[in-house]
Amino acid sequence: MKLTQQIEIADDVLYINATPVQITGRFYALVQFVQPVAGTDQFQVIHFDRSSRQFNGKAEMMRLPEVLIAKAYGSYPSTTRDLERSPLNEMGWYVYGAKDAQGMFVVQSIAPRALFHLQPEAVTFGRKAAYSYVRNRAWANVVGQKGKISSVLCTSRSNGSDAAIKAAVDEWQVGDQALVLHTYGGIGGNHKEPAAATPIFFGHFAYGIAEVVYEPLADEPRFDINYH
Repeated sequence: MKLTQQIEIADDVLYINATPVQITGRFYALVQFVQPVAGTDQFQVIHFDRSSRQFNGKAEMMRLPEVLIAKAYGSYPSTTRDLERSPLNEMGWYVYGAKDAQGMFVVQSIAPRALFHLQPEAVTFGRKAAYSYVRNRAWANVVGQKGKISSVLCTSRSNGSDAAIKAAVDEWQVGDQALVLHTYGGIGGNHKEPAAATPIFFGHFAYGIAEVVYEPLADEPRFDINYH
């Protein structure tokens, strides 16, 4: 199905065939955070090196302006506190932004590389095991999963050998697409969202498409997610 949107600008009309994709930041890099600079919004980072496949490339300083506006109930939308200590820092972060007037890169958005990696942390084999994981294990101990990412590949294959795991992962090829279902429950903790304090909190959900693309900085395939 072909969709057409119409945008009117004064006496001119512009037609487009797809919803625009909104991306924050003109440039991006793959880095690992080393340490913050006390009293500033600056972080020392080190870039990923494609040849060594390690974070031993160029070192530089970047700015990560803190989100200073808290919600009415006291929670911040995000934080850079202890970013270098996050377990996600091991695989690095994609940072998106542009340089300021002094030539320092200012990070406008950030995403953990592990979130888009094709290699899962675990694989379940067989339909019953996949159902059991989705129904019982995926949402277990959510408090203990704070600040972490879990990726599990559920496959109908019945063989759980190393060769079968590799074969299941290798089925993803550049150009393949998958349906994304994003679910969100709400912010809890000491500064809860008001609605999260009630017994039932509906949160929100969104759909999107994850396409396998070649990522040149890491020299590997990864998921590229677009929400609709």
